[in-house]
Amino acid sequence: MRLKHASGFTLIEVLIAVAVLGILVAVALPSYQNYIARGEVDRCLKLITPATMTADNLILNNNGDATAIDAVALGIATASNCDAVAVNNTTANGDIDISGTVNTGAGNNTMRWRRAAANGIWTCTSTGNTGLAPTTCP
Repeated sequence: MRLKHASGFTLIEVLIAVAVLGILVAVALPSYQNYIARGEVDRCLKLITPATMTADNLILNNNGDATAIDAVALGIATASNCDAVAVNNTTANGDIDISGTVNTGAGNNTMRWRRAAANGIWTCTSTGNTGLAPTTCP
């Protein structure tokens, strides 16, 4: 009489596979969460960036006055990619800030475009976790 040899995995093999899988997840999960957070910050920046050209056109049409410009005029009032959008233009000399804030789970990140009235040049800055900021906005 011939006995059939049992096939399958031993307990040790299953435990080793589970341990290896656990280590892979522990290493990959933080990287994945950072990747998702960078994507959220980038989407918010891409939402507010076109508003800089719109603001330049409105300032030109208003003879350098930026006080009438708001989020509605820039077309970013309903920001689905940013938790909050703000336009700061309290001076009539053409200074204007356009910012978008994203809560990435690791705190708020704010991407801000600032226009200097003296030369009309826009500069981008980020606050919060600057490691999440795109290279186009350090």
